[in-house]
Amino acid sequence: MLLTEYNEKKHMRMFRKEAREEGLKEGREEGLKEGRNHLIKTMLQNGASPEHLSEITGLPLSEINVISQNEENRFDLLQEARGKRKRR
Repeated sequence: MLLTEYNEKKHMRMFRKEAREEGLKEGREEGLKEGRNHLIKTMLQNGASPEHLSEITGLPLSEINVISQNEENRFDLLQEARGKRKRR
């Protein structure tokens, strides 16, 4: 094996390791965000106020409202899809 081939393989291993670590980090961050959003949605459905959730989570009220709106829109889309299926 030539020295250049060795160096190339070594760099490829390092690159794959870095890419894997970056992917894992992004996955963890996305998972935490999804879990947080799910918890906020559940708490809103159970009567917690957006203001209270903003205080607890440290998120701006505007972000709590966006999470709430996304859940309402998703619910509307699900209802609409179910209604269209029944009409056929």
